[in-house]
Amino acid sequence: MESAFQLLQNDLEASIREALTKTQEKTHNLSVNLNVILRKKVKDLHQGDLIVPSGCLPLDSIQQEKLLLLMKEYCSLADTLTSRVTCDKYNLLTFFIDRPRMFGSIIKEVLAKGPDYGCSKIQHDKSISLHSVSSKKTSMMDLRLAVVKCHAIKLLKANGFNVLPETQQESSEFEQLVQSFSEDVKDVSSEDGTGQDSSVLDDRNAKSHTTSVSRQHILPRLHSLASDLLSDSAKCGIETACVVESSPKSIDVEAARSLKDFVIEEGKGNLFIDMQRVISSRHLHQGKGGFDMNLKTVPVIQEGQPSPLLEESLSLLDSVSDFPQAQKHHCLHIVPHSAAFTNQKVILITHSLVDNGLSQSQLVVGPIKVQDTSPDSSPSAQEFYNSRLTQFKEASEMRSAISNNVCNKDDIVTLTDASIKIDILGNACGNPLTLENTASDRGAESRLGAFILYNTARLSTLLQKFDQAVEGGFYPALPPVDQIDWALLREEEDWELVYVYLAFLPELVSQSVEAVLPVDGKLSAKIHTHKVTNFLVSFCKCLSAHYSRYHILTGRESHLLPLMYARLYMMKAAHQVLLNSLRLLEVKALDYV
Repeated sequence: MESAFQLLQNDLEASIREALTKTQEKTHNLSVNLNVILRKKVKDLHQGDLIVPSGCLPLDSIQQEKLLLLMKEYCSLADTLTSRVTCDKYNLLTFFIDRPRMFGSIIKEVLAKGPDYGCSKIQHDKSISLHSVSSKKTSMMDLRLAVVKCHAIKLLKANGFNVLPETQQESSEFEQLVQSFSEDVKDVSSEDGTGQDSSVLDDRNAKSHTTSVSRQHILPRLHSLASDLLSDSAKCGIETACVVESSPKSIDVEAARSLKDFVIEEGKGNLFIDMQRVISSRHLHQGKGGFDMNLKTVPVIQEGQPSPLLEESLSLLDSVSDFPQAQKHHCLHIVPHSAAFTNQKVILITHSLVDNGLSQSQLVVGPIKVQDTSPDSSPSAQEFYNSRLTQFKEASEMRSAISNNVCNKDDIVTLTDASIKIDILGNACGNPLTLENTASDRGAESRLGAFILYNTARLSTLLQKFDQAVEGGFYPALPPVDQIDWALLREEEDWELVYVYLAFLPELVSQSVEAVLPVDGKLSAKIHTHKVTNFLVSFCKCLSAHYSRYHILTGRESHLLPLMYARLYMMKAAHQVLLNSLRLLEVKALDYV
């Protein structure tokens, strides 16, 4: 179901096209392109909310006048959410939205949908499993991969994708990684208290609910495959390595034999795959958005033994073989930039092994650097996390000394986690990232997470304070939302908060996942993991300015209550949007300042 604002946009675009058609009929000019560009404004909203730029429609002055007249007739209708339309030298059409009605529509929608606001109701046919590739050395790259993967899972689910495995572990990969750092952090952040040290960053060698695929399962399968492909000496080498008593599941034999079309035998027991043949045969794309142009050959058998890349490919196929409706399954690889080329080889080997191929795409994560450190002395993820943790502990101790308000360990860990996730997700995942590593509060970078949580907690405290005042008899109870007079919200800051931010969340979630199932044989996935974070930072700046300028809780006089009620509902909706956005980042909100 589309949001209230999206319905308005779609209805307005359809009306403009209809008006354009009538304009052309009257002027007997049917050559005008009906590709309407309707843009939402985000500033100077007192000059209009939606515009059609002058250059997008090649109309003469007579056609422009007729179009404007028709759209004025449209805006005069009682059931439209636009109050008036004008034009100027920059814009062919400028629409002004009926603010009281739109206030009510957006705020009611947010409160009615609650935690589901922003999520798509459309379910995709394909199920997706995410496979991340890392060194398992808890480096800063591992930390970035864990954060990006957790956020990508949330974004995919919010866009209606079924992310496999369906039974997720209680803690996320980021939480498991943190739990492995130190016993002190583990006791605070672990919910189950098991203290298990899990390998959290490499899914390729394990299924979600079974043990990993071992060489005992892979090698006998290779022997069967080699019967058609290799010389006797090569087959003997594989037979020696096989465990005969194992009973592996076999790749589709007919599909596996398609490997014949791609193999090159070089020397005794050495087998290579011609990747250019695979790319051509499977109609895959090379170049921008596709496979690297420098891919030539890749070893699958070396001296009678399976190559590491072949083992990885078979393990990948095994990891998805038990998922229901495998033909509707898609594998998304999340890989560091340094492993992207090698991972393409793994993907191409799977394409050579299976005729119809496993649907796959790749999201590349850029390098991460810690400021003021050399590459040789770059801190580990644990050292970086502990540095941030120390920073927030010291800040908490200073605050406690001033206000006598002690911050508990859970809150310190929550602030630390939020700080790291917000910093990592603050720029596009494919771009290089530079972070500070200091135990002191230096610069604004490490404070963004705390700033967002502070504003979320401030709204929670405001709503709790009102509820307590109602219980104490100071204020009357909040009336039903249908009885609110939204026309009382006259300030531009009120409109900016609702129109630019609250109404934007559904579109933001949709924009964040541009392409996870590439078409035309392309490989690159486009998941914009920075958008939600940037939205939150901008939203909280606007919210903080509004909160500081206008007092929400006023006196109890009857003439003050209607405006207070309208703004309280607006803040309830704003708080819900903050919670939903933080949930997409897997950041826990604080309930108090």
